[in-house]
Amino acid sequence: MIAAVAAVVSCSPGEAPAADLPAEAEEVSAGYSGCAPGKVLDFAFFTDFAPVSYGVEDAGGPEGPVVHGGYEADLVDALEAMDGSGLRFRRIPVSEWTDIWLLPAAGVVDIAGGGISILQSRTRDDQGDTVVAFTSGHIQYRQSLLVREGDVQRYASFDHLSGGDRVGASRNTTNEQRLLELTGITGPNGELAAGTRVHTADGVVIADGTSDYAITAAGASGNIKTRTRIEPPLPTQPEVYYEYRESTALDALAAGEINAVVSEAIGNTEAAAAYRGGGVLAVSALDEAVELGGWTLRSGDTALLACLNAKIDYLTDSQRIGFSEWHEDNRVFMERALAWTP
Repeated sequence: MIAAVAAVVSCSPGEAPAADLPAEAEEVSAGYSGCAPGKVLDFAFFTDFAPVSYGVEDAGGPEGPVVHGGYEADLVDALEAMDGSGLRFRRIPVSEWTDIWLLPAAGVVDIAGGGISILQSRTRDDQGDTVVAFTSGHIQYRQSLLVREGDVQRYASFDHLSGGDRVGASRNTTNEQRLLELTGITGPNGELAAGTRVHTADGVVIADGTSDYAITAAGASGNIKTRTRIEPPLPTQPEVYYEYRESTALDALAAGEINAVVSEAIGNTEAAAAYRGGGVLAVSALDEAVELGGWTLRSGDTALLACLNAKIDYLTDSQRIGFSEWHEDNRVFMERALAWTP
């Protein structure tokens, strides 16, 4: 993943949010207007999470650069427009989700974003060292189920998922983590229940209930990283699918190959409205847990982090302005930026 993104440069509930900034970093932000004067910051953005963060081909043609679009793109634009912010960004499109939050630690980019939920587990590398830090949260997420239009009442709650149901999920996401938690397939630390059968690229692996077989939003044990399907240990629990033969998850859902797709409600709502012109799919169950989304920087970039946080908090009015307000008026961040006085 990191090597792939480096090549590009050269041409996202069950745990507490990342820790607050240390006091010395907060002090740096006092009276600090220019976050990164004289420097263009490389900002890696995920290209496949419309309408929060996505990539669109430039009008220059299919070989042209990919342009950042969506909620986070407008927030970044607003940061650049703030008088005296000293912020300029070079947008780096990233199509691979896994470990995107760790890219700043590798020195590949300065900041990573694109629908990343703030989790302590995502601040650490494989050795358990804290290598990145999250900015202030700028958006709220809630997981949901996308189902066929006629199945909204049948799957009105995550509790309605049962044996025989097939649910689509994405690897290494909070939607996967919450689905597995809510259905009892994993425990509080992500360990798979004993007897769970995990289909992988190398064959079937059977979990023994220990941490040797674990899945969280930050990743999974090495022996199940390439999982394609999960068969739960109890007949009352649903199966989880990650691949759908030659079709997409939405096509598989519409065709009845799976019964639901778990994903963040903003993305699922967008998908329901866009798929075949609407009226085929609908959002049903909504998770009670609320997640905050943010961006990551290298853990040592405390001055830049503090400065960014102060400006993000201003633009979002300390999280009082978020996706709903932006969806109503996508100039809301820019208007606040232009009213800013350093």
